[in-house]
Amino acid sequence: MILLFVFFSLTANAQNPELPRGQVIDTLECLDSPGQLFALYLPSQYDSLRKWPVIFFFEPSARGKLPIEKYKVIAEQFGYILLGSYNSKNGPRDIIFEAQKSMFKDAKQRFSIDEERIFTSGFSGGARASIAIAVTTKEVRGVISCAGTFPADADLHPTASDRFVFAGIVGNKDMNYNEHGRFRLKLDSISLPNILIHFDAGHEWPPVDVYRKAVEWLEVRTNNSASTNFWAGYESTRLSEAKKEEEAENHLSAFSILEQLRRDSPDGKTSGELEDLYEKVKSSKGLKKEQKAFNRIDNQEKKLIDNFHEGIQWVYQNGYNPQIKVDSIKFSFEWWRVEIEKLQLMANSKNQDRSLMAQRMIELIWVNAITRILGLMPIRSYDVSLSFGKIWLMATPESSWVHYWMGRIQAGKGENLVALEHLIKAVELGFPTDRLHAPEFSVLERNKEFLRLRDIRRKD
Repeated sequence: MILLFVFFSLTANAQNPELPRGQVIDTLECLDSPGQLFALYLPSQYDSLRKWPVIFFFEPSARGKLPIEKYKVIAEQFGYILLGSYNSKNGPRDIIFEAQKSMFKDAKQRFSIDEERIFTSGFSGGARASIAIAVTTKEVRGVISCAGTFPADADLHPTASDRFVFAGIVGNKDMNYNEHGRFRLKLDSISLPNILIHFDAGHEWPPVDVYRKAVEWLEVRTNNSASTNFWAGYESTRLSEAKKEEEAENHLSAFSILEQLRRDSPDGKTSGELEDLYEKVKSSKGLKKEQKAFNRIDNQEKKLIDNFHEGIQWVYQNGYNPQIKVDSIKFSFEWWRVEIEKLQLMANSKNQDRSLMAQRMIELIWVNAITRILGLMPIRSYDVSLSFGKIWLMATPESSWVHYWMGRIQAGKGENLVALEHLIKAVELGFPTDRLHAPEFSVLERNKEFLRLRDIRRKD
């Protein structure tokens, strides 16, 4: 019996050798799920004698290491284990849930996990996945959702029976900015604790300092062992931010910070200093003026979002049809040209709210265009892809990527000269020449100009 125990102990240690602390481990394979891979960060102080909170990351392009590398400093500061899947990505939900199931099981086998502080996090489609996992598994205590909210399937949306807390992070130029606001209203309606954090950027993972705010909020909302001093420090820091915003006459921003603090206070009590500032800002004319302007922009943005989504769907159904070139038809190329020019003018407006809204709508247009192209190119639907490429080009004419994709599309259509013009432009705008490889470029393999473009990288 003793020999049998020793044998199993040695086998377990062979499967789960001592892993390094305080550094990113690039790739591990789940013990019971061959092919399920993840990146890992263990805090330098990790040991199995205590329970540790964990964040599972889901990335839309399966770049499991990216968020681990980016946020390891936060994990070290607060004592979190981080895991990032290399299998979960935008696509069928079964793939996402299989990756989640394997990672959850593996983490519990290998590490001392605090099962009351299991968190999920993701970006864009990965953010939607992190919410869906929380709704489905009922194991997740909190979600940090970056640049994306509502899962595609309505049965995966949170309901009043869910008990996780939610931190949303979104850039003020992000196409999903408005969506995050609507999701917060949804969460408020079902009394699910939440916070919404904005930062100055488009559709991208948030900077470390911004993501840290979400983790600090998780500490406030979920860490029962956190000292009262932690809340006092958190309240003081956020109160200072509110004061700065009020002094800068950003009344709405100041009010949002103060209102959030009142929501989050562990015992329902806040400092007299906070309450005094809250009442001052709440009754100010500046706040009422800003709120009115915000509502006006918000309503306009919702209409634009609906209109552009309808337009994208119309192009998907009619992009191969000559009527897309008929100027009098809604959603024709001429319609898109006019609408995009309006947005570009608005993006340069001195009115910051209008400018930011226009930038969000431009991003919405080109991201939806490339998303459609990525779905159409594998089935060689070059005519419809070209229609989306032209719309993308109108929205971001100085993007190296749009010229690369236009080159691929035109090459697929046999328009070699036009394809080369786009590829030359792409390289001029900084497109990496070592990525000038695609099935459509086979028709250019003997073209001297195309070969010259590829040679540029060898000379650099």
